[in-house]
Amino acid sequence: MRRICGAVSTIARTPSPRNARAVKKKKAIKCEQCGAPLDPRGAEAWVECIYCGAVHELDTPKKPAPTSAPDDDEPGIPAPVLVGSTMAVTVLVVVGGVVLLLWWLTSRQRIWPQGGGVTVTSRSHRPRAFPRHYRPASERVTWRTHGTCPVDADGDGIRDVASMAWNTKQKDRITVISGADGRVLWQGRSMKQNTPFYCLGKSWLAVEHPGFKVEIYHARHHKKPIATTLPGKVSYVAMGDGCVALKTNDGTVTTLRLPAGTPGTCRTGKLRRARMLYHGVTQRYMKRGRVTRDGTTYEVRMRRQGTPMLTAEARRGRRRLWTRKLGLMATSYGTALALVKDRLVIFGARPTRERSGVLLGLDPKTGAQIYDQELRHESPQTLTYWDYNGRHLVLAAWVGLHAFDPATGKRIWSVGN
Repeated sequence: MRRICGAVSTIARTPSPRNARAVKKKKAIKCEQCGAPLDPRGAEAWVECIYCGAVHELDTPKKPAPTSAPDDDEPGIPAPVLVGSTMAVTVLVVVGGVVLLLWWLTSRQRIWPQGGGVTVTSRSHRPRAFPRHYRPASERVTWRTHGTCPVDADGDGIRDVASMAWNTKQKDRITVISGADGRVLWQGRSMKQNTPFYCLGKSWLAVEHPGFKVEIYHARHHKKPIATTLPGKVSYVAMGDGCVALKTNDGTVTTLRLPAGTPGTCRTGKLRRARMLYHGVTQRYMKRGRVTRDGTTYEVRMRRQGTPMLTAEARRGRRRLWTRKLGLMATSYGTALALVKDRLVIFGARPTRERSGVLLGLDPKTGAQIYDQELRHESPQTLTYWDYNGRHLVLAAWVGLHAFDPATGKRIWSVGN
């Protein structure tokens, strides 16, 4: 190294090709929950298991350390002369300090631009503005597809949607979306990733924290959740008239009066599994899906040859009204069927494009095709939610939530990717 005018100049040699071309062998990535192999291609920060739905964070590659400069001077190469380097360093330090001070002040004030976020109420009951990626319809909200629930959160007669959404720090938040226009109605506090989320009817939601601590939220009044500690992990739930029954994996049934949250007697129907992984989806092992209206049954099934190709038909009693062989196939998770006014809407995939979903609209009277809308961003392999909320067809696929017009098949709003 040389010292010129009080400054140190360093000349770095080119690293040897042997060190610059070191190759690291890639290790196979497996799901920590079920042990299935994961495919991280195309993923940047996380990857979801297509078998069990578990999400795993990927290790980002570290940048190589800068090559240190040699101590000896090479002959024949003149050393650069730095004039006034001490003054330049002083100016840079002062400017950097001012920038850090301004950043610290603005970050403490948490001032967001007007209209830049959705104002909700956190657990401390103080208004807080969330950043832009939590704005409705077209912003980046990472939607968790497993455990999506239809709820009534605003009383407009159109079913809303509730589930977990991730933030930039890979934390979960209970997020309720308006079924009418895709607005974020409210969000809960940050929770640990993959926090269990349960649907308790159209008005109540529940999450389970470590230590068997359960919080029950009302779909409209979410400021003060009902907190209780159970003897085990929740496995089955049932709603009654103003009460809820929670059955844990040790067989204990705990009943709570709502909204007081106090123990009491609760008359309920049959207990069902707590985690609703699929809603409105005809899974592939079920072979067929049916819907009935005015004595006519509409059915979508796989063909008898055992192929995944679909066939739609309409029957009135034992009399077959029409049959139509579709150019769609059932996906890995299954298919979906909805009868909306004068449209029979079917969700599936083309044999040549299995990674793109298709909305097919048929005339329920004749079976004639009305529209064939390809959905390039909704992977049919991960369809977990399908519901007609009174105005739109809402589906959850991969990490997004989407609404479509059942009359035309056109997209109305989207939340997430």
